[in-house]
Amino acid sequence: MTAWLDTNVVVRLIANDPPDQALRARRFMRRAEDGQLTLRLPSLILAEVVFVLEHFYHHPRADISATLSEFLDATGIEAEEPDACRSALELFAESALDFPDAYLAAIARSRGDAVCTLDEALKKRVATV
Repeated sequence: MTAWLDTNVVVRLIANDPPDQALRARRFMRRAEDGQLTLRLPSLILAEVVFVLEHFYHHPRADISATLSEFLDATGIEAEEPDACRSALELFAESALDFPDAYLAAIARSRGDAVCTLDEALKKRVATV
C-alpha cells in the first residue's frame, strides 16, 4: 500500500509533539519500515515541514537539514526529486536561503537550467537569466 505523507505526520514524528500524535506517526513509520506501507513525500510537503520546524519549533537549520536528510533515507520513504531535496537541505543549512529558494537552486542545478529571479542571495547560488 502507498500513502502520501502530510506535514503533520512528519512534524509530529520529529518534534515528538504532541506525544499522542507522535506515537501515531511512529506507528506509520514502523509499518513503512516493515514493508507494509510506502510513504511518499511530496517536495511541497517537505518545504512545509522545514518551515514549521524552523519557525514554530525553532530548530536550528543544520539540525533540520540533518534530520530530514536522514528521514529521506529511511526505509519505506519515497521522496519526490530525492537528490534535489537532499541538495536543497544542504544549501538551506549552509546559507541564508529559505528552503523554497534552496530547492529552486537545487532543481535548476540538477537539470543544468538557470533561474529567473530578482533575489540577490539566490543569484549568488545559481545561474540566472
